[in-house]
Amino acid sequence: MKATTTASIVVLLAGFTTLHGADDLHVYFGNLHSHTSYSDGSGYPAEAYAYARNKAHLDFLAITEHNHAAAEGAHKPGTPFSKEGTRKDGVLIGKDHSLYDGNNDTSVMGAARKANEDGKFVALYGQEFSTISSGNHVNVFEVGEVIPTMNGKFDKLLDWLATHNDSQGKFPILQFNHPVGTSDPHADVEYGRDDFGGDGSWVKKMGEHVRTIEVLCGPGTLPKAAKPTRFEPEYWDLLSKGFRVGPVGDQDNHFPTWGTLTDARTGVVCAHLTKKEILDAIRARHVYATEEAELNVIGTVNGHLCGDEFHKPAGGLDITVQISNTNDPHGDYTIEVYGGKIGQGRAAVVGKKSATGNGTVQVSGVSAVNYDYIAIKVTHEDDHEETRHAWLAPVWFN
Repeated sequence: MKATTTASIVVLLAGFTTLHGADDLHVYFGNLHSHTSYSDGSGYPAEAYAYARNKAHLDFLAITEHNHAAAEGAHKPGTPFSKEGTRKDGVLIGKDHSLYDGNNDTSVMGAARKANEDGKFVALYGQEFSTISSGNHVNVFEVGEVIPTMNGKFDKLLDWLATHNDSQGKFPILQFNHPVGTSDPHADVEYGRDDFGGDGSWVKKMGEHVRTIEVLCGPGTLPKAAKPTRFEPEYWDLLSKGFRVGPVGDQDNHFPTWGTLTDARTGVVCAHLTKKEILDAIRARHVYATEEAELNVIGTVNGHLCGDEFHKPAGGLDITVQISNTNDPHGDYTIEVYGGKIGQGRAAVVGKKSATGNGTVQVSGVSAVNYDYIAIKVTHEDDHEETRHAWLAPVWFN
């Protein structure tokens, strides 16, 4: 499903400013985190892409196999799932790199090349780096080789990626997966926090390349439809530390449920459904996380798409949110605007507006003066009194 903007919007992509007209931008829905039997999931890459396109009706899917050889929680298709590790046959990209970067159509990259059809479906690939205990997981998108096993060494990961560009010839896009809370025993090492000599250096060096964070994820190890896990507090905490990341909603599929495990989606805002534009939009943080598969949302602040950075304006902010929901065109919505300052705790609500039905909502009375960034959250209550949320990427004031 697609939604278009109602006004011309300045979009910042890879350092260039281009002007898109009213009918140019759309929302494309997909999943940026999934597995097959080539790590600790089910099925095969070609099967995953076909299922996501034809059964789940996603616009894009990323297969992100674990990079390390110890990811043996997988199972052969048709056998019970086990966390203990049953993949002793070497069918892992960490043991057989050709399963990832091989030239045939059965490899992850080969299957992605064959499944990708610009204008119809975008097949992304990547790897999930590290382990929970050594710093949590980070997705690395469109890198052309299996990352050498160096779990927990996020500084070394950046060094390696500096000489291994992605399919666009750029430093690969990174994503924080299923973040942990500040009270978690692994919080001190999460995403390499212990690898850069202090939080300031950590935020600067990791933050230069991380573009997205899972606000919704999984539960990927369940075989049947379920509700995703929310990581909203962790998202606000990382924003307050200074990370400039856009929220995404993924499924972390370990069973053949690519796109159907939950209604969670990552929405990507761009002009056309091509691999280049999807990757450019993710790099620019033109993304949002939604608990509804059909909830189209496009937000702008002073003419900039949510996810952009721009100079802090002196006066009030022009905040516009366009909503389109084919499942509930007359639903009730609450739009909350959060204002945050780096190093001063979680962002707080500084503006609010209610609306009914599809259309464009403007939130007034919010100024940028006291904030380093603002972020928008949309809450939808449908006819069955079920409440679902969408988190739009912040805008940051330089």
